[in-house]
Amino acid sequence: MSCNIRGLGYEKWEFVKDIVRKEELDMVCVQETKTDLIDPNRCRGLWDSNMLDWVSTIQENRAGGIITI
Repeated sequence: MSCNIRGLGYEKWEFVKDIVRKEELDMVCVQETKTDLIDPNRCRGLWDSNMLDWVSTIQENRAGGIITI
């Protein structure tokens, strides 16, 4: 799944989590996270597993930020 969420707050993270579980996804790409810090526990919580990895870029000014899990 790939989505542009325009800011990765709690509610939007829960939205992504619900889709990952409902659709049984193996990979997620999120654009426009607008955040500098990605919480490892949140990433693991998408699949309830420690067997994953992610790569992210930070925002520049008030735009950008990408995470692939």
